Amino acid sequence: MLEFKEVTFQYEGADHPLIENLSFSIEKGSFTSIIGASGSGKTTIFRLLNGLEHIRSGEILLEGENISGMKNFCSYMPQNDLLLPWSTVEKNVCLPMRVQGVKKPEQKQIAAHMLDLVGLGDCADKYPRELSGGMRQRVAFARTLCAGSDLLLLDEPFSALDYLTRISLQEWLLDQWMKLNKTILFITHDVEEALFLSKEIYVVADRPVRRMERYQVPMDYPRTREMLIRSDIQELKEELIRKMREGDERIRKVRGPRLPRKG
Repeated sequence: MLEFKEVTFQYEGADHPLIENLSFSIEKGSFTSIIGASGSGKTTIFRLLNGLEHIRSGEILLEGENISGMKNFCSYMPQNDLLLPWSTVEKNVCLPMRVQGVKKPEQKQIAAHMLDLVGLGDCADKYPRELSGGMRQRVAFARTLCAGSDLLLLDEPFSALDYLTRISLQEWLLDQWMKLNKTILFITHDVEEALFLSKEIYVVADRPVRRMERYQVPMDYPRTREMLIRSDIQELKEELIRKMREGDERIRKVRGPRLPRKG
């Protein structure tokens, strides 16, 4: 479904590219995670996809067509829910549809369906301050779905949540993915989270990013937590952690020592 072909990107004012001649592909309907150290370029990949940054060379293809000029082909969910505090849950969910010019009656109908889908059908008239962290993330996911895209970009959506809420939402997200037949590209620092959710995992291990090492997760769906204690999964977990550490060391060498803050 998605392909990066020899993509190079460099931030303005930077001495060197952050991404250089990077190629990888994502299968339609897959759940793929990208893991790597902080500052490795994971989120920049998302920014290139959703048009917040632009490649210097190469191509990004969606089902064989260059994404340049395409609209609404992907939906982005960042780490924070970014719900508008002055708007109701329903109005927050309707936001991408208002931007796209969808008529109000249709907005309400779709929003009601999406809120039912995420188990919050009775919360349409509530405000974000009245919801728990997990409920807010489900509202944010419903809003992401309302953009109508088949490709979902989820950037560490559970990182700010407590442990029990996080694992509950991981299980919930897998259930939604299996029902909706969407393609999900997921960024996380949590190796166990990536293993539990993903069909395949890419590890960012270079700076600049010239390649990402690809690992298949040998577990079938539906999944249970007990699968994670299998010996082959534990071995894969240790391999992924080792690769992330190696990548972190390379990034530190490129960056150099960090200076202490003043004051």
